[in-house]
Amino acid sequence: MIKIVINGSTSGLGRVLAEYYSGLGFELICLGKNKTKMSKLKKKINNNNFFFTGDLSNNKNLKKLKLDLSKIDKISAVIHCMGGGFGLKDNLLSKKNFFELFDKNLFIQSEINNLLIKKNLKNKSKLKIIHISSIASIESTASVGYSTVKAALNVYSNILSKKFISKNIDVKNIILGAFETKDNSFARLKKKNLKAYKKFKNTRMPLKRYNSADEIIPVVDFLLDEKSKIISGDIIVDNKEKTSFRN
Repeated sequence: MIKIVINGSTSGLGRVLAEYYSGLGFELICLGKNKTKMSKLKKKINNNNFFFTGDLSNNKNLKKLKLDLSKIDKISAVIHCMGGGFGLKDNLLSKKNFFELFDKNLFIQSEINNLLIKKNLKNKSKLKIIHISSIASIESTASVGYSTVKAALNVYSNILSKKFISKNIDVKNIILGAFETKDNSFARLKKKNLKAYKKFKNTRMPLKRYNSADEIIPVVDFLLDEKSKIISGDIIVDNKEKTSFRN
């Protein structure tokens, strides 16, 4: 049985991936902060999966999660969909706000990675780690805080991949352009400011439409496959509807 940790499974791309891989019969470890959304996910997918609900920026919750993960054998992959700007758009961010963004977009993921990498090295088992980043990390088109922390995630992922690929720990990073789910940032923009939503679509998207989360699934499928090992250390970039590989 393939076991996959999906960090940020209660909304956006994480929710789409949880439903997809559950449908394939994979055993999932679903992580999420919102109790209501997690309850809906439980009803939607196989209840034989493991569900952890809690704000991982709370050290007590993170410690509990790490203890739970340490008891689960043969985890073969982790997909980190957790992160965001969390409304912190000030150009002159305080140290406190910068730390919050780094914590939720990088530090928590690294804590989970550290645990699983050490565990899999000890057991001499293979592990796939996939981070979801943003094109803003390259183009600097979003807020100062969000663009900065996603750029840091890119570097972290790239270095980690080079350090551990020879030990069967395969780390990848997907830098996504604009895409839309039922409840992600572009779905919220559509409700809040339809004019801005349409302007972005018509001026920034060559096909004059947003990508869907379903269109990202084949990329994730490939990265989970052993054949993707050949591009370890590369960054997979969805650059305004075009997919490319950068080293």
